[in-house]
Amino acid sequence: MRWPGWLTLLPGWRARLRVLLPLYIATWLAGYCALLGLGSVSSDPELLTITGTLMTLGFILSLVLRLASIPRRAILLLLGCVGLVLGLLQLRQFTVSVPGSAAVAPSILPALGFAWLLVILSYTLVTNDWLLFVIPLSLAILGLSGTENPNPDMSGYFLVFAVASLFAVSYHNYLRYVPVQRLGDTPEVLGPVLRWQVVATAALFAGVSMLTAVVAVPLNQAGSVGVYRFRIRATPLLQSLAALRYHVMGREIRIGLGPSALSEREVFHIESSEPAYWRIRTYDRYTGNGWVDSIEGLPQRVLATARGTAWEMVLPGSVDQGRGARAHREWLAQRVRVVGHWDSSALLAAAEPAVVRFATYPGPLLITPSGSVHLVNIPYLTAGLSYEVVSDVLRASPVALRSAPPASEIHDPALAAMLAPYLRVPNSAWRLQAEAERLTAGLKNDYDRAAAIEAWLSGNYVYNLQVSPVPEGQDAVMHFLYTAKEGYCDLFASAMVLLCRAAGIPARLATGFSGGTRDPETGSIVVRERDAHAWPEVYFHGYGWVTFEPTPASGEDLISQYQKGGWSLLTSRIRRVLTFPVLILSLVGLLSLHLVRLVAYDPWRRRRDLLARSGEDARGRVLRAYYTALHHLRRHYPRQAFETPAEYARTVTARAGSASWLPALEILTDLFLAARFGHDPVTEKDARLAEASLGRIVAGLKRH
Repeated sequence: MRWPGWLTLLPGWRARLRVLLPLYIATWLAGYCALLGLGSVSSDPELLTITGTLMTLGFILSLVLRLASIPRRAILLLLGCVGLVLGLLQLRQFTVSVPGSAAVAPSILPALGFAWLLVILSYTLVTNDWLLFVIPLSLAILGLSGTENPNPDMSGYFLVFAVASLFAVSYHNYLRYVPVQRLGDTPEVLGPVLRWQVVATAALFAGVSMLTAVVAVPLNQAGSVGVYRFRIRATPLLQSLAALRYHVMGREIRIGLGPSALSEREVFHIESSEPAYWRIRTYDRYTGNGWVDSIEGLPQRVLATARGTAWEMVLPGSVDQGRGARAHREWLAQRVRVVGHWDSSALLAAAEPAVVRFATYPGPLLITPSGSVHLVNIPYLTAGLSYEVVSDVLRASPVALRSAPPASEIHDPALAAMLAPYLRVPNSAWRLQAEAERLTAGLKNDYDRAAAIEAWLSGNYVYNLQVSPVPEGQDAVMHFLYTAKEGYCDLFASAMVLLCRAAGIPARLATGFSGGTRDPETGSIVVRERDAHAWPEVYFHGYGWVTFEPTPASGEDLISQYQKGGWSLLTSRIRRVLTFPVLILSLVGLLSLHLVRLVAYDPWRRRRDLLARSGEDARGRVLRAYYTALHHLRRHYPRQAFETPAEYARTVTARAGSASWLPALEILTDLFLAARFGHDPVTEKDARLAEASLGRIVAGLKRH
C-alpha cells in the first residue's frame, strides 16, 4: 500500500503500533463506557451513535498520524480542525446550543458537555499523557450519568471502565519507565511497575466510591428532605426542570416547555394482571402555561390497621355505592415496587385506589381533596419500598356511558358544586368555545362529544418530543392548537380537557405513567421514566372519571407494550448482548491477554530463545546455567531493569548477607560475563564449574 507523501510512516512503525495499540484501545474503551452510560439516560439513541463514532474516528486518526512523519504541532492543528468541522456539521442537525441537550435531563447537561469535550479531545491524542486525560473526563461522565440512572447496566459500564483505566495507567507507566528495547523483558522489569500501579489505581477508585457514598448520596437525600420539610418554593426555572423530568411533580406543573428528556431509567416494577394508566395526581385549574391542583378542603389522614403480617389502610370515598353502577366496576390488585428514586411521597395506583397494604408500618396516609395519596412520614419514595394496592376500576362500555345524563342535567347541589372546578375555562382560551361547538354539533351525549374531540386532536396534530417551547407570554394550549400544531402528551391532554369543558363536559388533567413493558422473566410490568404521561379524564354521572387518550399512538403503545412487551424487551436484551458484552468484554479480554503476555509469555519466550541460542557447547552450557540461576533468584531477589549482571550480583550479596551459596553466584556471574562478552574460548572445565555453581545456588535457595 502506498501512502501519500505527506503521510510517510516512520521507520519501525509496526513495532511502535504493537507497543501503542493496547494503550489506545484501553483509553478508547474507558471513553466508550462513559458514552454508554450517558446513552442509557438519553432519550435519543442517535446521541450514543454520533458521539461514539466521532470519538472512535478521532482515536484512529490520532494513532495513524502519530505513526507518520508529521510534526506534533501540525498534527494537533490538523486534528483540531477535523474535530471542529465534524462538530459543526453535527450541530446543524440540532436546534439547541449543545448537540443532544434536548435528549437528556437538565441535571446531566454537564455530562453531555464533557462527552463532546471527550469527542474533541480524541482528535488530539498524540502523546501518552494526553491519552490518560481521557480517564478523568470519562469518570466525570459516568458519575454524573450514574446519579440519573443507577441501574445494573451502569454498574457494568463502570466495572469495565475501571478495568480499562487500570490497565491504561499501569501500561502507560510501564512504557514510561521501561526502555523500548526492554519491552517484554523479564518480569523483574514489569513487576514493580505494575504492582504499585495496581495498588494506586485501586485506591483511587475505592476513594471515589467512598466519597460518593459518604458525600453525594447524603447530600442528595438531605436536599430532598429539606425541600419537603421547609416547603421551599420552587422558582419557575426549578419548576421547569422538575416538569421536564417527570411531568408529575408537585401541586403545580408547567406545560409546553419544549423538548422532553425522558430516559430508560426504571422507576417502578408492578405486578398486575393488566396494564393501566398509573395515576399519581390530578389537576383542575388551568393557568395558561400549566395546571394547579386547587381543590379546596382539608386533606384526610388515614391510619394503618394491622392485618396479620401487613398494615392495611382503607381509603375513604374509594367506592361510591350510591352511583348504582357497581356492575360496571371491578377490583384490580397491584403490587408496586420502587426500583428508582422517586422525588415525591405520592403513591402510584390504577384508577381509584381503595385499599393500600404495606409489609412494615409506613405511618399514616394523606388523601388530598383531589384524590392523590401521599405518605406523611416519608418525603420521597426510595428504591426497595413496596406496597400492595387494590383499585376500583371502571369497566363501563361506550353504550353504557352514552346513557349517562349530561352535566347540565345534574340537579344534586353537592355534586354540582364538586364538579364546578372541572368546568372552568379561562378567558385566554376564548376561541375554544366556538371550536367545541363545531366539533360536537349534532351529537346527543357527552361520551360521543368527548370521543369526537379526542379523534379530532389525535388525527389533526403531530406528536413530537422535540417541539420548541411555547413563547413566553402566550397561552400554551392556544399556541399548540393554532400555531405550533405539534407537541407531546401534556399539550394534547390539556387541549382535550379545555375543549371538553367548553362543550359543558366536566374534565380534569391526570399525570402519572402509562402502561409499561412486560418483563418475560419475572412477569412484572417495568415502568420507566420514558413512560411518564399526562392524559384527560372525563366525568360521567353515575359512573365516575373515565380516561381518554388524545395523544397520537399512545393508546396503541399502551396495549402493544403490554402484549408485545416480552418480545421487545427480549430483543432489546439480545441487542445489548450482541453490542455491549461481546464487543466490550472481548476488548477487556484482549487487554487482559496482553497483560498476561507481558507478565508471563514474553519473559518465558525470551528465556527460551536465549537458552535455544546458547547451544550445546561449553559456552552455551555456561549461558544456560546463568539464565537458569536468574530464573530461581528472581523469586527472592527481583532484578531492576537498569542492573548489569555484576550489579545484580552485588545487590543479591548485600541482601543475602552470609548465605553459603553467594561465592557460587560470584563465580557463575564471572563465567557468564566471560562467555557472553569475552574473546577467549570457553573450556569444558568452565562449563562444569558453571553447572556446579548453579547446583549450589539452587540448593541454597531451597533452604532459604
